[in-house]
Amino acid sequence: MFLSRLTLPLQDRRVQRALQDPYRLHQALLAAFPPDAPGGGGRVLYRIEPEQRDATASVLVQSALAPDWHRASFAAKLPAARAEGPKELSVGLRPGQRIRFRLRANPTRKKDGKRLAVLGEEAQLAWLRRKLTSGGMTVVAVRRHDEGMLRAMRSASGDGAPMTFVSVLYEGLAIVEDAARAIACAKEGVGSAKAFGFGLLSLTRA
Repeated sequence: MFLSRLTLPLQDRRVQRALQDPYRLHQALLAAFPPDAPGGGGRVLYRIEPEQRDATASVLVQSALAPDWHRASFAAKLPAARAEGPKELSVGLRPGQRIRFRLRANPTRKKDGKRLAVLGEEAQLAWLRRKLTSGGMTVVAVRRHDEGMLRAMRSASGDGAPMTFVSVLYEGLAIVEDAARAIACAKEGVGSAKAFGFGLLSLTRA
């Protein structure tokens, strides 16, 4: 598993378009992986970080394979002012360890074969606790930031009806109960719409 941080210049129109459409951004990130690699980049998760400074945006990218941020195919779609990484991520967790987490998620539930948005603070916090519990962690404290609705196109060309997602940023403290499950949860991501900037679970020591 590899982790990278991209710093993108907000004054660039390509960056502006990518940040406004998560599908376009995801396709641009995939261009950093060789097209003939098995499965492309494998599981690629990303999160636009909420902090912005110096007219730049920061994008965290987690991938199963190592990207090449100097590939011409990537640079043509998304110019990066700076790329940190990729660095190989070794997630060492142990039962009882206290960890801090950050997650932007699209909380949903399935009903009659359809995926429905989970709405309301209480329901969205309960959703998070269920997801992390199944991922081998117990939530101790959490802050929920309601980011409203996020819109995305179904294709990079903008064809088709736009899709909408509920966007919630969670930050908090958890205790590791099962290290193997927690690591697997971080690798696979949490929730739905992972190709649209959701699901990247960042874990750090508390």
